[in-house]
Amino acid sequence: MSFIWLIASFCYYLILTLTNTFEDVYITALVSSFSEIAAYLLSGIFYERVGVKLSLILSFAISAFGGILILAWGLDHQESTLFFIFFLFTKFGVTCAFNINFAANSYLFPTLFAATAIGVCNFAARFITSFSFIVSRMAEPAPMYLLTALCMLTTISAFFLK
Repeated sequence: MSFIWLIASFCYYLILTLTNTFEDVYITALVSSFSEIAAYLLSGIFYERVGVKLSLILSFAISAFGGILILAWGLDHQESTLFFIFFLFTKFGVTCAFNINFAANSYLFPTLFAATAIGVCNFAARFITSFSFIVSRMAEPAPMYLLTALCMLTTISAFFLK
């Protein structure tokens, strides 16, 4: 679970930083916020209806699929509406996974260790997340390749949750 938490946090802040690479930052931030609000609302429904394991798998699969669409469509088309929709799709999945991590903490860890587990996981995740800004400033396809690969790896590793 701590690995999933690390990757969800890293990808969340990486995609948040990549929002600033669009030309019209204010419109991008506004629409991106709506995508994030929808993800927060729907992640609770995912978690309640299908459980922790499947909701994390779905969330990271959505992000990986969005990343693959972005890479397939090409980073040269950043001005197109379709590229922006793919970006929001990716951000939606990452935000769902980020929120589910906090919601699932009490389910995955015994009550006695839940507070310690959230503290340790959050501390490690924030440390790893500090490198997301550096990664976002790398040459253009590298951050998306890393985000997509991490989401695909975490989709697979989520199968091993209880």
